[in-house]
Order: sequence, then structure tokens, then C-alpha cells
Amino acid sequence: SMSPTFEENNFIIVDKISPRFLPWERGDVIVFVPPGKTIPFIKRVVGLPGETVKIADGKVSVCIANSCQILPESYLPEWLQTKTTLCWISEFTVTTGWLFVMGDNRGYSTDSRCCFGLWCYETTSYLVPYDNIIGKVYMRLFPISKFSVYY
Repeated sequence: SMSPTFEENNFIIVDKISPRFLPWERGDVIVFVPPGKTIPFIKRVVGLPGETVKIADGKVSVCIANSCQILPESYLPEWLQTKTTLCWISEFTVTTGWLFVMGDNRGYSTDSRCCFGLWCYETTSYLVPYDNIIGKVYMRLFPISKFSVYY
């Protein structure tokens, strides 16, 4: 769900300490356990507390108060279209202590748009609570040809 940024069998280092003291930023790649699940997921932070995330015409916008801006997602291929998935909800409000996350492979990502595959009516939230976050991806070690630092 994070292709092309991360692929299956990539080895990553996750910083489990610093994120507890630093504010989360849009674009951070985090590892967490979603509400209603037991296994860790890796996704990108798209919406921060106090924001509304809107999906329309294949693009993601973030709104604060009455001002909306389309996200410049340079980490995604230009041709990629972001759609609503499973729940067909196109607007998400992020509350204090929670994050809205999405995978980079938008067509095949189980993320906040679809309540992490639980369908929205089976869970209380499509957001990730801070308490469920394991850490922030710091570095990809392997394969060597794709070695990257993400801080």
C-alpha cells in the first residue's frame, strides 16, 4: 500500500522515541496499529488535528477554517488519482490527538479513507489515535539501491 515509496521486504528503521516529543507533520511516514486491528500498518500522515481532509476530482485537499488547498504530493506519481474507497466518504474532520493517514499506492491502500478495511460502520473512527502510533520511519536500509533517510 506504500508503493513506490516502500515495497514488500524493504527493511526500515523506525524511531520510537523522538515522535513522542515532536509534533507530527504532514508527509511523515509512521508505523501504527489502527483502531480495531492488531498488526502494524505503515502510512503517510495527510491530515493533522484541526483540519478537514477532502477528496475530490482525484486530488486531496486540506482545509483549515474556510481555506482549502490541494496537497502538493510530490512523493506520488503525477498520473495517480486519489479516490474514496469502500465507504465513499469524501470529507474527514481530524480531531485533537488523532491523525488522518493514507498509503502512497492510493488505489490499493487500506487506510483512513476506509476505516482500515473494517468498513466505517463497524468502527468508531477512521483516524489514528496518537496512542496507537509506534513511531516514525527514519530510514530504509534494504534494498541498498533504495537506501533513504526520511527525517
